[in-house]
Amino acid sequence: MKSLPLGLVWVAAHPPLAPFSGGKLKTRTALTLCSPYLPIHLLTFAAPETAESVQEQLTEEWCPQGIRVTVLPLNAQSNVGDALLRHQLLTTTRLPLDSALAKITELGGTSDTGLVVMDDIALAPLLNKCGNHTLFSPHDCISAMELSSLRLMPSGIRKIRQLMQYRMSLYYERNYYHKALLVHLVTNRDRKNLQDINSQCRCHVVPYRDESVERAVTQDRFTHDVIVWSDLRRDGLLQGTLKFISEALNSPLSRRRLLIVGKLSQGEALSKFRYALPNTWDYGQYLEDEQGQMRYGRITLIPDIGGAGIKSRILNTISSGDCVATLYEQMAGIDEIADVGALNSFSFAELVRLIEQSLLDGTWEQIGLTGQMMLQQQLSDEKLRDAWLGMVDRAMVIKRRLVSNTRV
Repeated sequence: MKSLPLGLVWVAAHPPLAPFSGGKLKTRTALTLCSPYLPIHLLTFAAPETAESVQEQLTEEWCPQGIRVTVLPLNAQSNVGDALLRHQLLTTTRLPLDSALAKITELGGTSDTGLVVMDDIALAPLLNKCGNHTLFSPHDCISAMELSSLRLMPSGIRKIRQLMQYRMSLYYERNYYHKALLVHLVTNRDRKNLQDINSQCRCHVVPYRDESVERAVTQDRFTHDVIVWSDLRRDGLLQGTLKFISEALNSPLSRRRLLIVGKLSQGEALSKFRYALPNTWDYGQYLEDEQGQMRYGRITLIPDIGGAGIKSRILNTISSGDCVATLYEQMAGIDEIADVGALNSFSFAELVRLIEQSLLDGTWEQIGLTGQMMLQQQLSDEKLRDAWLGMVDRAMVIKRRLVSNTRV
């Protein structure tokens, strides 16, 4: 019989409201799947002037699933100097940790039959007070992501800020994470990275998915042969985009209909490319066009060469039945899909060749459908629900063992 808690307090650093990506996507998946089996109270935070509105939105979103909601007001905006003096991440300084701990205790999270889930690295200092009751879910090895970005940044003030961010994330992972019952990660690569940093962590891997995608695959919806889904504000994605452009300009893709999506304005983006783009290529700040219509590519390239944290972008593309192309490193956690349900390579030169070949022989469509089918099987409701409940069960077994040892 599973040792599930009689009450679970889910502490979300960011309110789980749309748009969903990254950590919020993980939180939505877990709350949706676990709420029929566990009594859950969601505890989250918002600016004082929006707390009431956020409470109403969350109540509308989650109460129909039986989840109760409490929103605490954030602290006033701090600054980097204050965060360094307090040895905290800047995001942590805004969180009312003492009020959160009092509310967690009031809601029964620290009782013998309760359990706390914390879903963001910013909450890690709370592990000093209630780690023996907490399943900690940063879901990524954050310092590894920060270091990957740091290595790609040019010298300057941004790199100094990134270095401080990296060092503080490393401090959190070394000094707090082992105090949790379990640390939830979404890939075995994250597990290895974290345990190289803090070998005392008890880790548990459960992937996440994007279940919001419900797009039909129809031949007439494609506006481009290839969409490069990037974010030119992130160094790993910017450098990857530039490498792809350099290779693609010297290939048949230079004559294909291609769209680069980059989050920056067109002027800002073109100044970064350093190349004149072919007439058949377009640039857009977002996937939507000026009329708000989504644009689709037969193949979607995710050009990350660092740890930009774009797992949800890859999951979104595969979930929709589209063919994704990306470097092998970015397939961590869904490795079984690589090569069969996606186009993958170790270099952009080879990826450009694979993309062009797939467009020529038409295999892109079947690759996309295969990836979608494999993802649905791998991350089905039943499998993810059992994985989450199994992780909660393991956390409660550890908690009861620790409580028993304390009493002895």
